[in-house]
Amino acid sequence: MTGAEAFRNLRTWLGEHDVTLSLSRVRPSVRARFERFGLLDGVEVYDTNRQAVRSVRDGGPRGAGAHPTD
Repeated sequence: MTGAEAFRNLRTWLGEHDVTLSLSRVRPSVRARFERFGLLDGVEVYDTNRQAVRSVRDGGPRGAGAHPTD
């Protein structure tokens, strides 16, 4: 199993358990690789941890600072 397959499996499992995956402070090179493999479809990516925390506090993903990838 590749890392990409494992990540997809994790996302599937999380979705089956009503867990939303969001990421923050993703390095540009990592983000580019994730995007190339289609691993960020529907995942919220925040520039900073503060933006991610603010989003959760304000009601969840798609809050201030989110960059939706879908």
